[in-house]
Amino acid sequence: MILHRLFRVPVGAALVALFCALLAPHDAFAQDDPARACDLAAASPSDTARPAGIPGVPLDKVDANTAVPACRAALAANPTSPRLIFELGRALSAGHSDAEAVELFRKAADLNYVVAEDSLGVSYYAGRGIARDFTQAVFWIRKAADQGNADAQWRLGSLYRRGEGVAKDSAQAIVWFRKSAEQGYANAQWILGFFYEKGEGTPQDYAQAEVWYRKAAEQGDRSGETSLAFLYYFGNGVVQDYAQAATWFRKAAEQGDKIGQDMLGSMCQNGYGVPQSYADAMTWYRKAADQGYASAQLSIGRLYERGQGVPRDVAQALVWYPKAADQGNADAQAAVARLGGADALGHGQLKGAPR
Repeated sequence: MILHRLFRVPVGAALVALFCALLAPHDAFAQDDPARACDLAAASPSDTARPAGIPGVPLDKVDANTAVPACRAALAANPTSPRLIFELGRALSAGHSDAEAVELFRKAADLNYVVAEDSLGVSYYAGRGIARDFTQAVFWIRKAADQGNADAQWRLGSLYRRGEGVAKDSAQAIVWFRKSAEQGYANAQWILGFFYEKGEGTPQDYAQAEVWYRKAAEQGDRSGETSLAFLYYFGNGVVQDYAQAATWFRKAAEQGDKIGQDMLGSMCQNGYGVPQSYADAMTWYRKAADQGYASAQLSIGRLYERGQGVPRDVAQALVWYPKAADQGNADAQAAVARLGGADALGHGQLKGAPR
């Protein structure tokens, strides 16, 4: 009788339903698993101890309104879990409840949870939820770095580079940047490339700069993309190649990088590595200028002053030149002085227009 009731639904349909349930996204079961719900909402991508199948959420993407209650429920059910203690702290940090977040970071750090040690160090460094203390920042960040946390290794390198909480030491900075970079951490790969390009703490080596910039760029790191583009643009460590430079500037520009946008605009204006186009130049300059980038503001002023790709327009030139001039751009300041500033607007024609 019991079996008869169990199979009132046709057997085939029941098996299909069971099969579909097993293939359903893990998120569907989160409501029945408080710990998983917390992991999905607040786990750190840099936490190598997070459960399999949990991608982690960047801190600026954590929804505190969802994560905090989820993690409070999870911790209530698993009060000794250092992972859930840390994740509740992370959720609270995302919601700017910094003092409570620091208490939880410390609790998890005292249980030797590596990412919590790093987060506690960051809290000390930033003075978020606790008095700023570079010495304590170094202490906790080093603990995490010594245990192989790539974020912490990069941060410790940065502290050595700036001399915050430790004596300034570029050689030590490189040691820690390299440890992080070799784990694939893009920020560290880029800064290691920068050290090689500039000869900071190590002999200048454009070939090594190219190696590390490329590693960062291939992960979509905007700084890596623009830096690799500049190597191609100037021919440093690689054969000069404007087409490759434009390719990498474009990748950064499309991610909103103002330097990449400005340089791509310049290449469009001059026909370097791309077809010459004042219209495309104006498009990319405008994107960078709207982010307050003085070089792009200057270039827009010049296009209007010269009538390149747009009707010659002194009024518009004198909208854009002062924006750059106010940021200390000497060429823009000279242009404002040459055009007579506000006086030129009243006359409606250029003074000393280029021939």
